[in-house]
Amino acid sequence: MSKKLIGFVCVLAVAGVPMAAAAKPHPSPPAKPHKCTPHAVAYRVSGALVSSDLTTSGRHMANGTITVMVSGANKAAKNAGATKGSTQTYTLTNTTVHYAHVVAQPNPAAGTRTVVKGTITVVEKKCQGASGAGQVTIKRVDFTPAPKRKP
Repeated sequence: MSKKLIGFVCVLAVAGVPMAAAAKPHPSPPAKPHKCTPHAVAYRVSGALVSSDLTTSGRHMANGTITVMVSGANKAAKNAGATKGSTQTYTLTNTTVHYAHVVAQPNPAAGTRTVVKGTITVVEKKCQGASGAGQVTIKRVDFTPAPKRKP
């Protein structure tokens, strides 16, 4: 290759680099961070049924209230006040409800193992105006027999 050709290729390569960099604009940061908008997080509580007042509204659907003595909860539920040993009351509106084979329907006996699943809206603690946070929506409740005690 001749020196002129090599020099020409080098000039094009150097000149092309700024052109390529200028063609890709950097994205601007979002105006409002995602953490500051209310968003849904999983909510799960398990425990023993204290009382229930349910009516069925179709297959596997129920309306009414249940009260649960909490024995376990995920982080979002604990932050909302569902701590071990506390009693929580939930209102069900067209909620999916599953009963184990030996559990009475629609109102199981006290002591029945209960798992409540749904979502809770949260907002980052550092954000201003945390309106809309803390709303619990129950999507599913499972009832299974209470575990048998060992002698």
